[in-house]
Amino acid sequence: MFAALVAAFTPLVSSTALAQVEAPAKVAKAHVLAGDKAFREGDFVTALSEYRAATAAEESALSLEGIASSAYALGRTVEAFDAYTRLLDRFGKLVSAKARDVARARLTELAAKTGKLTLTVEPPGAEVRIDDAIVGKGPLAAPVRVDAGLRRVRATLAGFAPAEREVSVPGGGDAAVTLTLEPSVATGHVVVREAGGLAARVRVDGKEVGAAPWQGELPLGPHTIELVGEAGSATAKLDVAKGANPEIALSAAAPTARLEVKTSDGRGAITLDGKPMGDGSFAGDVPPGKHVLRVTRDGFVAHERTLELVAKTTLAETVTLQHADVAGPAAKEPESASPAPDPSYQGIYGGATFVGAFVPFGSGSDPELRCGDIGASDCTSPSSVGGGLLAVFGYFGDPIGVELAAGAIFDQTTSTATYTGQGTGNPLSVGVPREAEFNIYRVGPVAAVRLRASAHGDKWLVTAAGGAGLAQKSVFLSRNSVSTDGRALENDFVPDAVSYLSPALSFELGAGYRLTPGFSVLLGATLWLETAHEDLRTAPDGQAYLSNGQDAVPLATPSYRLASGTQTFVGPYLSVMFGP
Repeated sequence: MFAALVAAFTPLVSSTALAQVEAPAKVAKAHVLAGDKAFREGDFVTALSEYRAATAAEESALSLEGIASSAYALGRTVEAFDAYTRLLDRFGKLVSAKARDVARARLTELAAKTGKLTLTVEPPGAEVRIDDAIVGKGPLAAPVRVDAGLRRVRATLAGFAPAEREVSVPGGGDAAVTLTLEPSVATGHVVVREAGGLAARVRVDGKEVGAAPWQGELPLGPHTIELVGEAGSATAKLDVAKGANPEIALSAAAPTARLEVKTSDGRGAITLDGKPMGDGSFAGDVPPGKHVLRVTRDGFVAHERTLELVAKTTLAETVTLQHADVAGPAAKEPESASPAPDPSYQGIYGGATFVGAFVPFGSGSDPELRCGDIGASDCTSPSSVGGGLLAVFGYFGDPIGVELAAGAIFDQTTSTATYTGQGTGNPLSVGVPREAEFNIYRVGPVAAVRLRASAHGDKWLVTAAGGAGLAQKSVFLSRNSVSTDGRALENDFVPDAVSYLSPALSFELGAGYRLTPGFSVLLGATLWLETAHEDLRTAPDGQAYLSNGQDAVPLATPSYRLASGTQTFVGPYLSVMFGP
């Protein structure tokens, strides 16, 4: 049964890898559009952030010109100078003559407001900051362009005292500064030994440094000293101060417990775990944990008891043996205890399940299956992501139980459509060339009555569940359209939500670890099936326009089918369960 379920779930779990990564060019374009919008609104900080993100995804003339213009507007002269320089170096032949003239004029202006600072730092590897901004590690390959005026230069390196200087940089000119770091005394001499002379290894701050006794130089400040031997280990904190030579002694012997045993009349053979310990009395150190104490004597009933010894404590035991004839003919030698019966795995249980809810076979929406019907010339394959939370409550009879699983599931599906603006026989295709991004969101409660079968051990369990129920989903659409003719026309269409109620099937397969007899953590895969009816559509909009704040163009907006047919949700799950 379990092998079949595993085989069924394997391709479904693999399908969670369907999530796609957007192409760098598309990411860069989206950030450029966002930057253009912020720049037009005078929000130069946001514009600069968007243009930086576009350049990180894919550097272009538009993204570099955006960085340069935003930085210039914000008075960030160095960043503006660098961006204009890169724009002309990389894309000078591609940008317009007007853009080149603006860039050259501003470079001349910015060059007069900045200067080049040549930095020489010794020794190599020191971190260099100008006005608290990191510019690299020495030696620097080239001079650094900075704002004209008084600049503060600081260099730091572990084991050396920091060096700092101020230097005046002329506008349009050059300046130079040399920083030399001096070694700092930051160690103390430390000796570590094992108190009893036992063989042990020494660790300092988690790193082994040698055998005890050990001595060496340690940086000033707090350290963790650890001594590890065959019998045990010991740890101590040590704060090394300048000029001090501390010595520390630790014991690597295992902690012991003390056991004191005597008989009431001073006679009787005493054994511990089958090993003779004395006659009439015993006192000594023994390892902590469980031990079997046994006292025997001819003509007397043997005494046997299991002791639980705790490290660094003393347990005293006085034993009085009984004559065999006093105890009666039925007296017998103690027998070893029979194994305790296995704990019961029957009873009420409950828990919470966090599920992934991906849609590997699509939702059956118009942008996904009927690209031509909505007037588009091309549509991308949809990507989906989702999740949910289920509460589980039931009764388990070992190996079969019955349960109620109820909660909520959410998912989002994204796809894009391209419109050429040319007639294809569908009036929806005529108009402004554009790209539209469709985001379909679903959320709603689900519930199912399921049977659960489990196989288990003391520390593990494998479980599977399946059953039927109901699902109710509210479905929302967000369509963002952007023209591709250079006019930056946009339209956001968000119609009223639609909903459906459907029968549902729920399945899951997982394995877990029993932290305690009544608490388990499980990992596995889940499958949820429901149906969306064919008329799950939004209302059309005859008043939609593409606009950039100046121009407005009517945008045909039909009724969109948001889902249809069988809806398959699949993904991993994590459960915490209480009870058998």
